[in-house]
Amino acid sequence: PGALPEANVSGALGVVCHFVGAAPQSSSPRAMLYRLCTELARRFALRDPVPTTLAELSSTLPAFAARAAPLCPEGKLYLLVDAVDQLDGGNMAWVPDPLPPGVVLVLSSRENHSLGALRKRTDTTEIVVAPLTTFDRGLLVRTVLARYRKQLSEDAFNNQLSLLTTKRDASSPLFLVTACEELRVFGRYEALTDRIKGMAPTVPALFDEVLQRLELDHGRLLISLVLSLFVCARPGLRQSDVENALNLHVRQRHGLAPGDSGCEDDADSSSSSS
Repeated sequence: PGALPEANVSGALGVVCHFVGAAPQSSSPRAMLYRLCTELARRFALRDPVPTTLAELSSTLPAFAARAAPLCPEGKLYLLVDAVDQLDGGNMAWVPDPLPPGVVLVLSSRENHSLGALRKRTDTTEIVVAPLTTFDRGLLVRTVLARYRKQLSEDAFNNQLSLLTTKRDASSPLFLVTACEELRVFGRYEALTDRIKGMAPTVPALFDEVLQRLELDHGRLLISLVLSLFVCARPGLRQSDVENALNLHVRQRHGLAPGDSGCEDDADSSSSSS
């Protein structure tokens, strides 16, 4: 056998995440542990086979994490599992006890009976994240828009900030950040107040609006292709990955070989468009 591949340990690789409910089977404890172990093995060049049973995976995860931690920046490996309250069965027996040195496990959850066992552990710190207050909502909106040198009116007779931060889901950072991203690309300043008034009040409805706007701006086919890529790519995609995949789709659609530039087609389309 050849030499072991060198582990890729750039700064971002000190964090491994799992989002329960984000994909089919992501709420299965066995599938979650298998994914985490597989990801650790891939990132840190661990050659050991990944088992498939829940019991074996429960012991493999801390073993893999202990070997990966020294390879991470500052010797710290962060395992993040979002929405553990949505795991099937609510059993938290898979949580390593104790955690290996250098391993930090971050769990997010709504109030749930399964948290009782974790609260009894001496190595657990609980941080209660409350909904955004009125002050925090305004601060978040100002901060996000300031990145693009934009702001909402807070005038007593046209308080756009208040219109946005009093919507039903405005206590959610996800709602406010998404709303700000939509407002910053809205091109008609004189109609901005009406746009905020008509903006969807909940997160699901707001994302429907975002998709509708993207389809109008870029076409339904392109948006469908991009979202299909996101669904099919389990570890996620970089912007360059999306661009390469779309370029490949265009080449195949026009019957171009991988080495063809399609310059003649581009020139024809450019002259016709001009």
